[in-house]
Amino acid sequence: TTAQQLELSTGNPLLRDAARQVHPRAPALAPHDPRPITGANGRVLGSTPEERSEGGREARSQLLVGRLLPPGASPLPEGDLRVSNTSPCGADRLLIRRRVTYGPTSGHQLLHERDPERLGDGGVGGPPLPPVDHDVAPILRARGLAHRLSVVAGARSRQRALPAEALAGAPAGWHDGRLVSVVVRLLILARPKGAWLIACLPLFGYGYGLWERGSTIHPWVAAPTLALLFASWLVGHAGALWLNAVLDRDSGAVLLGRAVAVPSAAGPAGYAALAASVAIAAALGPVVLGCSLACAVLAVLYSHPRAAWKGSALGGPFVNAVGYGVISPLAGWWAADTPLTWRAIVTLALTVSFMLGLYFAAQVFQRDEDRGRGYRTLVVTHGPAWTLGVARVLLGLAVLGLLAFAAAGVYPRALLASAPAWIWTHLHLTRWAALPGGGEGKHAGQLIVRLAAGVLLVLGAIYASHFGGMALGDPPGGCGTAIVPDGLDC
Repeated sequence: TTAQQLELSTGNPLLRDAARQVHPRAPALAPHDPRPITGANGRVLGSTPEERSEGGREARSQLLVGRLLPPGASPLPEGDLRVSNTSPCGADRLLIRRRVTYGPTSGHQLLHERDPERLGDGGVGGPPLPPVDHDVAPILRARGLAHRLSVVAGARSRQRALPAEALAGAPAGWHDGRLVSVVVRLLILARPKGAWLIACLPLFGYGYGLWERGSTIHPWVAAPTLALLFASWLVGHAGALWLNAVLDRDSGAVLLGRAVAVPSAAGPAGYAALAASVAIAAALGPVVLGCSLACAVLAVLYSHPRAAWKGSALGGPFVNAVGYGVISPLAGWWAADTPLTWRAIVTLALTVSFMLGLYFAAQVFQRDEDRGRGYRTLVVTHGPAWTLGVARVLLGLAVLGLLAFAAAGVYPRALLASAPAWIWTHLHLTRWAALPGGGEGKHAGQLIVRLAAGVLLVLGAIYASHFGGMALGDPPGGCGTAIVPDGLDC
């Protein structure tokens, strides 16, 4: 019960506590040894915490294993340090596969304190005992660490194991897991909770274009165009997020998602997704193709390490304002083949203000992470309070402008019914501004929920006004408002 114990010396108290729960009689762990621990071939398996990188390399650098040995026992080459992936979430398993297991003695000694070079040799001394599996993976999963590391100590494994030396020499992410694990991580990094919102931006432009000219086409006629727009921007946004994940390597709070180890396939998958987005958009004509290509170029400039506009005080807002606020809605608007009017320009300006406000609000809680990456975002240069204030002004301009133009008759006056959602949003922003340090990621998520509710109410009011006017025999859509721009064939 005392000699067959696997302990972790990673400097991570959660992992140490998990191991102690499996081995309650284990002695206290030695403090983290800053010296590199090497395998039998001399390759470094781990180093100091400051030298650890993120993602798949983090698991590799955490292989600082102390194996408890009886004092005076001669280490025998009967153990084999291996890694294998057996988790659908892609967690790396560390296996101590002992061909011979030895019994307890009166004391213990950490192997890396005796000879770090012998870690790859394995083996303990003492009378043989039956093999026993110690699985701390459930404890790690309960603590939210399954995506970081799973530890199994024992003599049995149904999975194919890989030598630790192969792991240490592999490129980052090579051992991230099987294909299923990589796909799962890519899906998580695509942030499905928010991806559909971005994919709806060209749909908004298309719907607005049809509404502007009072179109009465059947929804089934527009369905193919809507599907292609949605698919193109959904795939393109996923590619942009994968490239962004490669740049950021998030370990803290993530807006509408969670941090996972970034697989090595994320970069190639990002570029492939951007190319697929452009290819899908090509089916809608050269103008929409150009819009998709422009968004893809902006995504690369935003996240490529050589450009990294994301970390710039001007580059980040420019990409979000132009890519999300201008180009994406215009792609749908052009697909609707609608003439340009002053009302369309006003609508585009309100959309840019709305998207910029959302962009600044999304970075309020990320000051420490952005500063650690060396970014010069607004929250780093001016602080969370100032950044949230800018976000409130931009969102307020968009919402108040919408309601003011609706009251004047530029938009359907039914849009005024969305006011409760905007008041709900204002109250949330007021509470958020009172929190110290920019609050948490959940506050940005709650803001998006409220903004989405307001947008849905606006869309519902527009459609109700549109179809209601058709039923009453009034001019449909933008042709039926109190103020109708010139140039429309109503």
